[in-house]
Amino acid sequence: MEGLITHTPASAVTPDFVAQASDWPLWDSADHPQDPPGSGKFAFNYNGDYASERVLIVSGRATLAPDDGGRRVVLNAGDAVVFHHGFACEWTVQARMTKRYQYFDAEGSIRAPAAIACDGCGCDCEAESYLVGEEDFCPDCYAKDGRAGEHQKFGEPVPVPRPKANTKKRVSKKAPAKKSAVKKKKADATPPPTEELHKTRPTDKKTARRIITTVPNFGGRRCAAEGPASVQSWGMWDCDPDAEGERAPSQHHGYGRTFPWHFDVLEKAYVVEGSATLTADDPVLHGAPVTIRPRDMVTFPKGWRGSWEVHSFLRKRYAFFDHRGIQIDEEEEEDDMEPAVTKRSAKRAKH
Repeated sequence: MEGLITHTPASAVTPDFVAQASDWPLWDSADHPQDPPGSGKFAFNYNGDYASERVLIVSGRATLAPDDGGRRVVLNAGDAVVFHHGFACEWTVQARMTKRYQYFDAEGSIRAPAAIACDGCGCDCEAESYLVGEEDFCPDCYAKDGRAGEHQKFGEPVPVPRPKANTKKRVSKKAPAKKSAVKKKKADATPPPTEELHKTRPTDKKTARRIITTVPNFGGRRCAAEGPASVQSWGMWDCDPDAEGERAPSQHHGYGRTFPWHFDVLEKAYVVEGSATLTADDPVLHGAPVTIRPRDMVTFPKGWRGSWEVHSFLRKRYAFFDHRGIQIDEEEEEDDMEPAVTKRSAKRAKH
């Protein structure tokens, strides 16, 4: 596999490469699963949906042993490495390592990583994966791992089918009641008290609890920063808590640290960055305060009313859904810098 890895020692790495890698994502060996835990050892296959991975070692030391028994490669701080598609090896980290990395296609252009990549072999497993703790596994690696996990497809849990109910009719062993006895029972039957009827009456839709729910780490730990592919087409809303003025929040922007809000339609959102706490006006109906954070998938129920407290610059992708769970198109504002002009956006921005 010598042709599938290119190692450049620190003394030969160009300043241009160092500058290019300065804004690449940062990887830390302490966050990577190791087998056994704490040993610094783990196997990795570079067979994702990319032609190569380029790396700049920032700190630490590690030895790579190719799966085909080829010459070992020792990586030190300042070294540059190119892992070509198909390379496979076992890592042994002697000193905690951090590295800048980026994926490239065959033409040398940056290629976005898979929305969900297997923590075992690195392959793209967005279509089907298993979430075990904070790790994502493809079906093959999950079968080898042996631990129980949540079955997902495109970052969303796969519903577990419920066992079928027994539909066979039970045959009563009691002898049929005599006609005279039946008539007597009917005559003695009296309607239950009014208060008993009230107790068994189903909850009215207008008073049903509507609370905000969150799914943390949606899409897996290795999900792309902008969220899984399933939310990439959703709208984007942001809020700067340090923005001055008394401007009301609009369909795409919020201003200031605190402001009231009313969800007049069911909304789902993926938090890209920042955090905020939402406090309901009526905690009995809408639940306790909820804090949302990066990678959370949040469901804001229709009818929720309360206030936002934005702790840091917040960005979230959002989409609207009807009562059947079908996505509905949003009504765009003609000018996002002016007060809302559509029925839905006007209600959303209303104080």
